[in-house]
Amino acid sequence: MKKPITPSEALKDLAQDARVLMNATANVAGVNVAKARKRLAAALERGKSEGEALMDRSADRVQETAGDLHHLLTAALDRGIELYGDVRDQTVEKAKAADELVRANPYRSIGIALGVGTLFGYLTSWRCCRNGK
Repeated sequence: MKKPITPSEALKDLAQDARVLMNATANVAGVNVAKARKRLAAALERGKSEGEALMDRSADRVQETAGDLHHLLTAALDRGIELYGDVRDQTVEKAKAADELVRANPYRSIGIALGVGTLFGYLTSWRCCRNGK
């Protein structure tokens, strides 16, 4: 016949079974955690590589865009300088032509200036009087 099991032996067996189960679970969990760590490390490495590649492509594109923008701005600046020179030359020519005209016809120039000044004064005073000022 079987030997009767005392409660203390039953508790010892239960504790031993729990220890074995915990060790087995820890080992299984440890293996799964190790696998998960390896997968995570591989995913992080892939992400790092893809991020670096994306940054390199972005940097190249930014450099190309900056180069294009530099060329456009340089062309615009050159065109602005050219236009400024043209306008300056035309202004000097017109001023010289006006000076020659005034020197050739001094009395007529004085009369025109007096007429324009009078007309301007009349229009300005008429506007001020009409507004009640």
